[in-house]
Amino acid sequence: MISLTRFAQEGYDAVPEASTEYTHGSAAFVAWRVGQWLRRHGGIRPTHVTSESGYAVRVDGVKVMIPAGATGEPQIVGE
Repeated sequence: MISLTRFAQEGYDAVPEASTEYTHGSAAFVAWRVGQWLRRHGGIRPTHVTSESGYAVRVDGVKVMIPAGATGEPQIVGE
């Protein structure tokens, strides 16, 4: 599995109004957006992030997806 932890941590550490230069829909983009979402909602800084099928990542054992072609709000979809 390819680690996406660095991208999620970048998103988590970025200022709230930041945007990413990663290609929309790419695994790096999804991880970055999920990192931002975690920060905005009081989540902990991710320590292990891997890719899942579709617009989803597994963050510290929990699957998080971004619906609507990676344009929606991230949501937890399973353990």
